[in-house]
Amino acid sequence: LALGGNEPEFIASFIQLFLHLVISFSEKEQFRLSPDIGRTLNYILDNITAELSLEELAALANLSCSQYKQKFKKQLGVSPRRFINQQKIEYSKQMLLDGASITDIAMTLNFTTSSYFSTVFKKYTLLTPMEYIKKHSEKNDPA
Repeated sequence: LALGGNEPEFIASFIQLFLHLVISFSEKEQFRLSPDIGRTLNYILDNITAELSLEELAALANLSCSQYKQKFKKQLGVSPRRFINQQKIEYSKQMLLDGASITDIAMTLNFTTSSYFSTVFKKYTLLTPMEYIKKHSEKNDPA
């Protein structure tokens, strides 16, 4: 277009649009966790089998419980409890595929009962633990 020189208005509009996009992308905020939330996130991931209370996590972040929940959700887009449950369910998937019993998984991940674990599992995966095992055994063992 620039070499042809037939459409100077079109070229100017194109350059203006390009510069506008460059400026708008440079102004976008980078995703960053604050050190206090990052510290608790690492703690959660390192201690996923522990009983993780929000009070304990808030104290680790040097925040009140309500401040912690609000700040966590603002930075990660989900509540701390939801994040913890998501991570526990991800961890439990491998345990299920490794042959651990539902009761053992529930106790290892500090769920109060195996039926509560199954309820939470279904909430996050749309499958019961047994359906998950069956689905993955069929996928890995085509008959």
